[in-house]
Amino acid sequence: MTVGNSASLNEARPIAIEPLRQAMEQALEGLGCPAGHAIEIAEVLLDAELRGYDDHGVYFLGELAAWFRSGALNPAPNITVVQESDSSLILDADGGCGVVPSFQAMRWCVERAGVRGMAAAAVRRSGHFVAAAPYPAEAARRGFVALATANVTPLMPPPGGRTRTLGTNPFCFAAATGGEHPVVFDMATTAIAGFKVRVAALEGRTLPDGLVADASGKPTNGPG
Repeated sequence: MTVGNSASLNEARPIAIEPLRQAMEQALEGLGCPAGHAIEIAEVLLDAELRGYDDHGVYFLGELAAWFRSGALNPAPNITVVQESDSSLILDADGGCGVVPSFQAMRWCVERAGVRGMAAAAVRRSGHFVAAAPYPAEAARRGFVALATANVTPLMPPPGGRTRTLGTNPFCFAAATGGEHPVVFDMATTAIAGFKVRVAALEGRTLPDGLVADASGKPTNGPG
């Protein structure tokens, strides 16, 4: 695989996957994440990189590091069950990264859906879960149809508006195919994911028409 370097996101060089995975796990542990949490977070970052999500792949480790260091995210959360029934679950993520509780919630759903036919779980007090695809994809590889969504801080106005009202709220579903790979559909509910705009700004690129608006609500091509 190839990833950009710190000097320029436009430049790429070959990287061996396993050393990269190990380096990310070590970096996350150095930021205070328990080893098990670091493994799952690094897996999601690597999965995003391999899917071509350059804005939510290895680059995103820097975002997580800043949030951990600032206290915006709890690196070692105590994830607890708030409420549980035969087919529904609510988890409290204790202000941590959303990756670990999202995997926990999806695995619980798979277990219960195998008995009850369907199940649903919610996670509260959770930070960014990086990318939605890994959670439904894991369920789909076990023969299920799964859905994952999340709410995001308002970043975009509605059509014709000028006030930040809508988040980039991700939506992903996955289904088993009978083959090695499930069908996975993963999208933001805005015209572009927020961190793709940030990467474009870092690279000095303009954006195509119709993706972003300026502070007055007028269309713009500038990502800054």
